[in-house]
Amino acid sequence: MQDIYPAFRNLFYKFYQSYMEYMDGRKYEADYGPLTVNAREMAITYKSYYDKFKKVVDDIIPVLLANNDSEVATYGMLLQEKGLAPHALRHWFSVKLTLFGEDVAGLMCWRGDKSPESALAYLQNKSELEKKYRKINKEIFDYRLWQAEKYFEDKGGDD
Repeated sequence: MQDIYPAFRNLFYKFYQSYMEYMDGRKYEADYGPLTVNAREMAITYKSYYDKFKKVVDDIIPVLLANNDSEVATYGMLLQEKGLAPHALRHWFSVKLTLFGEDVAGLMCWRGDKSPESALAYLQNKSELEKKYRKINKEIFDYRLWQAEKYFEDKGGDD
């Protein structure tokens, strides 16, 4: 059993409902309580999960590279060069918890850590994370504002 961080409960519940529909009628190895199962209805292994994750990333790279937005295409090039592993999701979660104001004990609890070293690494870099987060939010806002202005210009006025 794992508690769900309050900020993610509603979204998680939507995904959980979709997952339960997927699992309806499927057999599974109850001893393992699998997150998901393979075609033989056995708990999916980390290697299999990793391979599927990698395939999703590999499949999206050409889409990103073909995008007219240079930032999106650059991200595609970065993914092509550096790759992306499932651990990135744990990192994203840890950054979010840090920005939500969790302390060492909170990070350890929600991440499932047995020692504080990993949690401390995020807290030691919290001001840098906050600075990057503010910068990205500003860039997203500026981009959305530019999109809105362009939309209205293309529509022919100030409607």
